[in-house]
Amino acid sequence: MLDVITLAENQALTAGWVDVGNEFECTKLETILIWIDIDINDSQDFRVRLLAKTDKGGTGEYFLPIRTVSPTVNRIQQEYIEFTEDIDQKILVNCELNFTVPWMQLQTQAGAVGASAGIINSAKLTVTRGGN
Repeated sequence: MLDVITLAENQALTAGWVDVGNEFECTKLETILIWIDIDINDSQDFRVRLLAKTDKGGTGEYFLPIRTVSPTVNRIQQEYIEFTEDIDQKILVNCELNFTVPWMQLQTQAGAVGASAGIINSAKLTVTRGGN
């Protein structure tokens, strides 16, 4: 079963890590695909990461290794993915959960914000749920 979840629209990029939308339940999720439409403006080095959580609203956030959909991403680090092309983009990021993560939070950041901050036009998830 495939579901689409809107996390955020028209959210400005910041120099610090910021939540994109609310945390979301992953109890029965096999995989998620993150759809991000970004207007980079004067910002640079757009970054995205997922944090795993054991409880809703919990303060314990754990870095998750992120697997990308495309091998064209130039730089992947353990804690986040940084997109080195500073252009408007529509990006897909895939993450396989294998039914092992109860809650997650998407976060973004700009390495440098610039005079006109970049905007996340839209951030959505498509999730594949196991079972019925």
